[in-house]
Amino acid sequence: MSSFTILLFLAACYLAVLAEGKHITLYEHSYDLESGEDFHADDGTYDCHNLPEWSSLKASATKTHGHCVALFTRENCDGPRFMFIKDCKGSECCYNANDFSECKAYDRDDYGEIRETVELNDAVKSYVIC
Repeated sequence: MSSFTILLFLAACYLAVLAEGKHITLYEHSYDLESGEDFHADDGTYDCHNLPEWSSLKASATKTHGHCVALFTRENCDGPRFMFIKDCKGSECCYNANDFSECKAYDRDDYGEIRETVELNDAVKSYVIC
């Protein structure tokens, strides 16, 4: 086997492991973390991924598999961003990946008044694995 063939094989293996490793699991119920659905970032990028319609209204918990994850309540990663990352600080952070019921964002007007409260529970439509 030539050096080029070995190098090409190793590069392909590395990319396969990298793509396989970038996934999240979403769960319909926060009390049942045994039967979730995996969603992958198969393109190997940090781009936005829309969820299929059947899952977008049901997610109540996630397993990040050690990745930084941003979840959105609108398609194409639009709207408020809900972050799941170790040692997260700030208003975008959700601190309990096992229960989305406390994950809320507030759309404020120019005067700081709350116009709308956006809740993540049962409303996930897209995600980014950071």
